[in-house]
Amino acid sequence: MQDLRLLPSALTSWAVVLLVILTGGPGWAVVLLVVVGVVCIFTGHWQHAMLVVAAAGAALFMAATRQRRAADFAYPEQLSATVAGRGTALEFGGYYFPVKVDGLAPNLALFTKPATTGTDADTVQQAVRQTAQQTAQQPVGIAPGSQILVDATYQESARPGLAPVVARGEILEVQPLTGFAKFAANISDSLQAASQQFLGEHTAALVPGMVLGDRSAQTDQQRQMYIDAGLSHLTAVSGLHVATIVAAAVILARVARCGPVGQSIAALVVLAFYASVVGPAPSVLRASITGLVGVAAIVNSSRMPPIHALSIAVITLLLIDSDLAVTFGFALSVAATGGIIALVPLLYRPLARIRLPDVVVRAFAVSLAADVVTMPLVALMAGRVSVVSVLANVAVTPVVSIALLLGLAATILAVLPLPFPAEAAALKLAEPAVWWIYRVASWAQDLPLATIEVTPWAAAIAYGWIIVALLAGLVRTTIAVGITGMLFAGWLQRPPAPAEISPDNVLVIAELAEITDYSGQIAAETIPGNTEAIVVTDPSGRKADRPTATPAGIPIIFPNRDGPVTVYVDGSQHAESGKF
Repeated sequence: MQDLRLLPSALTSWAVVLLVILTGGPGWAVVLLVVVGVVCIFTGHWQHAMLVVAAAGAALFMAATRQRRAADFAYPEQLSATVAGRGTALEFGGYYFPVKVDGLAPNLALFTKPATTGTDADTVQQAVRQTAQQTAQQPVGIAPGSQILVDATYQESARPGLAPVVARGEILEVQPLTGFAKFAANISDSLQAASQQFLGEHTAALVPGMVLGDRSAQTDQQRQMYIDAGLSHLTAVSGLHVATIVAAAVILARVARCGPVGQSIAALVVLAFYASVVGPAPSVLRASITGLVGVAAIVNSSRMPPIHALSIAVITLLLIDSDLAVTFGFALSVAATGGIIALVPLLYRPLARIRLPDVVVRAFAVSLAADVVTMPLVALMAGRVSVVSVLANVAVTPVVSIALLLGLAATILAVLPLPFPAEAAALKLAEPAVWWIYRVASWAQDLPLATIEVTPWAAAIAYGWIIVALLAGLVRTTIAVGITGMLFAGWLQRPPAPAEISPDNVLVIAELAEITDYSGQIAAETIPGNTEAIVVTDPSGRKADRPTATPAGIPIIFPNRDGPVTVYVDGSQHAESGKF
């Protein structure tokens, strides 16, 4: 029980911050804090009561204070802000940025189209062209740390968080990067350029994502491929990256005969530098705090219990950024780590009966443990889960650290003023490992049952049954039933046959207005009688705002907006990019 003494504090801290955000005030959060404290006291756990009041009380106070200040903040028409993370390309051609505004504690969500006027009009126009090609997430000239001026309007935020509004507007000015932000951007650009020069098409897009979380070179199809395969975490800075980097720093310090303090200093320096280069995104913050807790465990002469480290990380993160409490990324990170801590020791013994190499068994146990606790969250978030993620992660585990470390070496070499491209050697050495990751993801996505639609409860029940069966020693039976169940689920969700549409019966129009009346409704008289499909070349708009078929059931397709689309005999559509 001693190992769990920080767990109630972490869970209560998370719960009270959630209540502050979701209810719009501290009232119910205070009630919950009092109830938990009283329960701890009456059950004789005075230590738990004190820890809960101290940790959760501090988290509650910080969240409530930030929420009140965000509500009272005077949002200006001319918004001066600092970009706090990488931009995300939106379907309509604009971008989403998390931005930091002076005087506002939480990051503000900014939705904008790059400017056509202002200081960096040419640079921003280049970003527009990149977005139209659907090959970049990060616009040219706007990187984490950029100072921007926005002609902003505000509307009520539909997403939970401390900030009551989101900002929309046009970027009027982008200040050139200076100082460390410029240095960090140069590092990212150098790795991107080196990867494009010395690596193949698929591996070049993957390396910057694995090393720096920069997925700008990946196409929509490639990003969806890694999601379907359950490998998207490899291209987002996570605990895996931090663990690998900290471990490498500690090993090098040991080779140099440094003691625990020296090892910790080396790990801290490397971690601080890496986090600064990657940027202040929430995922980086989560991973960095986890790394700091690990460094603390190194300094401690006795090994810190993993659940203590996780609890400290949760409390610290909520104190630093209250908005993390309502993000799926935070929940997935905590759940995956907790699942690995709690379930891997339990799963290892029954899985070892398969008589596979120990490294494979351990990798399988880690992947299965993480999947079991995160799949309900994934189902809640996306409505689909990857059924090949465990196998895909096991397949790439032996090469991930190799690819990451060699990629880091290439990153360092790329920015050094050397008379020859030394980074080419590191990238070429990393290429086989990176190619293997790409091939595994491609193979996994191409399987007919790569992903299936599922509800959170169904995911929890299915994976819970798997855990119970494995712990009961039914290893072979579990594997056989699991494979059979996935095949059956995939068969139930199999798509209908593609529709056979004659090219002669396809109506091609420039915009939807050509077949609508004055009220915006589709006019049947504007459509030839032999029409089997309508193709609209207009690249703008979102799927949710556009019709997918006429009232008569004729499919309407937007290929310049959605990319290649398959139409099935039942009228449903499927985009090759995986967007729908």
